[in-house]
Amino acid sequence: MPQTVPKFLLLAFSGVLLLTGGTLLWRQASTLVSADSLSSDQPRFEFSKTTAITPIQSAFPVDSAKKLRFLQNGNALFEFTAVNYRDLNAQPRTALLFPKNPQESVLMPSPIGQRHAIWQEAAKTIAAKSPADALFLGWWDDSQRLHFLSGRETWLSTPGAATFKSPLWQNLQSVFTPASGEDEARLKRLARWLTMDSRQALEEMATYFGKNRPVYLAVTNDLLMRLAEMADYGGAPL
Repeated sequence: MPQTVPKFLLLAFSGVLLLTGGTLLWRQASTLVSADSLSSDQPRFEFSKTTAITPIQSAFPVDSAKKLRFLQNGNALFEFTAVNYRDLNAQPRTALLFPKNPQESVLMPSPIGQRHAIWQEAAKTIAAKSPADALFLGWWDDSQRLHFLSGRETWLSTPGAATFKSPLWQNLQSVFTPASGEDEARLKRLARWLTMDSRQALEEMATYFGKNRPVYLAVTNDLLMRLAEMADYGGAPL
């Protein structure tokens, strides 16, 4: 880490999945993000409301939850859980989580179950090791999970129009509060930082946020599923 940016800490808290479940998850999810080849016999989307979810160790109580399922030929291809809660200012928030299947084996977890466990452990570490006034930078869905699970403030947590460019992902649009103009600007700025030279990006971040509070950059390999999205928001392709 350059000495010019001592306030920044790079957190890579799911690298092991690059060799294990991450590869499987990427193969699953890559079929969901392509808008060009969507047809009636390809994956379709449905979500079913649920009043009970697997207990989650989080910083906030859950108000309500929905299970979001991508289906192909009647079989579940990929799942999320969207939880609604209120932050410390009583403002409504949404977090997109990887659900844990209560029936799956501890010794043989699914790729999604692995991510559930990793995020729980990462949030526990963040809450224990980072200052209470820390600000975390991360892509909008990572930031949602980070805030809900750890309670730490995040700079960005709302998806914008480019997120729902794919006809398949348009079905998720009603789950989230629309991004404001400021949120859209932050998406474009963060996309640029994540796709440019790392040393230059860290220097720009240090200048932008100053030294009034500790700022952390959260990076996960789930960003592999967001590369096209980041390019749409103005970041150069990796």
